[in-house]
Amino acid sequence: MVERTTELTQDIDATRQRMSGTIDAIEDRVVPSRVASRRWQQMRGTSDRLRGRVMGMPRAAGQSASSGASGMGSSITGVAGSAKEQLASAPDRIGEQTQGNPMVAGAIAFGLGLLLGSAAPPSQEEQQVAERVMPTVRDEAQAIAHEVADSTKSEAQDHLQQAKQEAQQSAEQVKGTAQQAAQATKDDVSSQTGS
Repeated sequence: MVERTTELTQDIDATRQRMSGTIDAIEDRVVPSRVASRRWQQMRGTSDRLRGRVMGMPRAAGQSASSGASGMGSSITGVAGSAKEQLASAPDRIGEQTQGNPMVAGAIAFGLGLLLGSAAPPSQEEQQVAERVMPTVRDEAQAIAHEVADSTKSEAQDHLQQAKQEAQQSAEQVKGTAQQAAQATKDDVSSQTGS
């Protein structure tokens, strides 16, 4: 009987430990603060990886992202092996070329801002402002378009007139030069026949 009691006590302790682990796991999954903490850590890790890819990460001397690909490529012989190596290392080379590039970082940040801005629906205040401002903006845009069209039309006419005048002057110069050449030729011919 004492053995049976000891066995039951041990079974109860083992069951309690298993249940304690299960309850801790369930609690870890459902407690909002722990869920939020896990999500925050995931987002932070993703953000750190993305920032490292865009802005670049410091590397130790001699360390290269494509060292594994070039090590594999050295064992492959021939042109096919070289082509495989080039294809395998292409993503690493592209990543190395874009890392630390502030233009890429700016473009990505702009794209993310644009994406977030377009994803959020406009508020009622924004819609009201847009309804008040849009007719004015439309009228201004039409006025500017008409003004640009008019100035472009007048400039085009001025350029056309100027081109006509230049063409006429060039034609007169060519005519004068041709008359001079004809007169010079006529004089040469008369002087040669007259002598």
